[in-house]
Order: sequence, then structure tokens, then C-alpha cells
Amino acid sequence: MQIPPTPKIPKYLPFADGKWQLTMGVKPLDLATWIEIDEEFERELLLKEELLKTRYDDVFAALPGSEASQQETLEVILEHLQQYFPQYYQWDQDSIACLPTGKFGNLPIFATPP
Repeated sequence: MQIPPTPKIPKYLPFADGKWQLTMGVKPLDLATWIEIDEEFERELLLKEELLKTRYDDVFAALPGSEASQQETLEVILEHLQQYFPQYYQWDQDSIACLPTGKFGNLPIFATPP
């Protein structure tokens, strides 16, 4: 698989507004827009899939026993995607589908360590 070139500068830079300070003046996220899907979405998902296949130990790490917290995080993200991006994802109790890439995954993902 050939991976396209690196994307442009990110659109969201929470520390870029205002005058420079020695400490980063981050601002809270609007929960309605905390996940952004842009023109790089499909390319980035394909890159993530390739990296997980070819360099798993370099790109993923989790502490033993953290699976329940990972599952909880996934559920929060899925709830958000369902509300704001139903055109990109569909799922039921057993599986999730990413519609633009045609990829499917089984749920719960973190029932057992990878």
C-alpha cells in the first residue's frame, strides 16, 4: 500500500490564540466539536491500520489491567460518533463499521488484550 504525503498543518491549535505566555494557555474544548473529521480522515485511518500491522509495538502501548478503562473510553467515543457522525460509522452490540473505508471490527474490542 502506498501512503499519501503528510497532510497540511492541523486546523485546531488550542494554544495558538492570544499572546504568547511561558505556560501554554490551553482552552476547553467544545464537546460538540472535540472530534474533527476532515479530508485526511480516510488516509489517516489507512495509515493507522498499516502502522498497527507493521509496527504494533512502536505505535501501541497499554498497561496490563487497563482494558476496562480502554473500553469505557471507546464507549464515550462511540456515543459521540453516533451523535455527530452517523454518516461515517455504524455499529450494534457486536460490531462497528467505518463506512468510508469499509472496515469492520468486533465489539467489545477490549474484552481481551490484543
